[in-house]
Amino acid sequence: MELDKLIEKKLERIKTFYGSPRGALVNVTGAASFKEERARPLSSWNFPKDLFPYLDTCIEAAELHWKQREEIDDDLIPSVWPWFGIAEHSAILGGDIHFAEITSFQIPFVTDWSKLDDIALSENNKWFKMLMDGFCYLKEKSKGRFLVRQRGAEGPMDMANAIRGNEFFSDLYDYPIEVHRLLGICEKAMHWYFEHQKKIIGELEGGWLTGYSVWMPGNSAGHVTEDASVMCSPAMYREFGRPYMERFCAAHDHVLIHLHGAGKHAFPDIISIPQFSIVEFTNDPKSPSGMELFKEYEELLKDKIILLHLNRKEIEENRDFLKDKKLIINYFAESVDDAMSMIKSLRSL
Repeated sequence: MELDKLIEKKLERIKTFYGSPRGALVNVTGAASFKEERARPLSSWNFPKDLFPYLDTCIEAAELHWKQREEIDDDLIPSVWPWFGIAEHSAILGGDIHFAEITSFQIPFVTDWSKLDDIALSENNKWFKMLMDGFCYLKEKSKGRFLVRQRGAEGPMDMANAIRGNEFFSDLYDYPIEVHRLLGICEKAMHWYFEHQKKIIGELEGGWLTGYSVWMPGNSAGHVTEDASVMCSPAMYREFGRPYMERFCAAHDHVLIHLHGAGKHAFPDIISIPQFSIVEFTNDPKSPSGMELFKEYEELLKDKIILLHLNRKEIEENRDFLKDKKLIINYFAESVDDAMSMIKSLRSL
């Protein structure tokens, strides 16, 4: 099916979902039976120099993936994005990146507080430029085949943690004035980051395609992260994390938040931010699963859309619990037939 017609069909279903009190969108993220191109390690590329050859491989991988799932009528909209790990979220403010095999890490550069003056929001920052050039390149090269979606962003606390390193958590006690100044810069950077990528991507039918390939109506952003909340008390999060995330969210109609179970002690203070319309629980080793977290915080989440990564066993065992909820379910299938069977089952919730 042509991309425009496919988008029209899927958006009709997605918009109906947003207007309903319950139901499920189903995103089949892949299948065990698919042939997938083995990606070269991120560390094997010379970024930013290798940006465009790398993005060409990303487009090729997306084409192979979507060719194998032509029969799967789920709610994913074909899209690509410039992805380089996680470090580019904070490196847009300065410093350098360590590229590993499958992700990347910010090398902390505010090694003493005098270096706060070195932070700048500059379109000439090489990592910011790499991202924006990546958006432009993908939009041009994938025209008629894929849309380009948002990259997402770290929340102010996460960004500050990356820039400062893990000394950040003792800084909450020892240097609160400097920490607040850094967090204010990071909040400003989030707005700036989304504004620039949105200018390139463009609105889609009254909404935006977010970093999890989830379309959200109105002035929306996502996903954003609150990972640093795992490492501090709820009281510290309320003082240093929430005020800055709250101000970012206040500028939007809807925001998709990404959360880890190890930080569940801060969930009440995070989830209660009104613009967090979609809450995603990730699955981590040695932590409660997304399903377990949903059950534990069900009352807190009653007015939210919940994004879960579920397998068949979890879906079948929790069908009664899920049936009256509003959900986005990411499902990794065994095969095309399994994917189509699960889509049919979930849409009957």
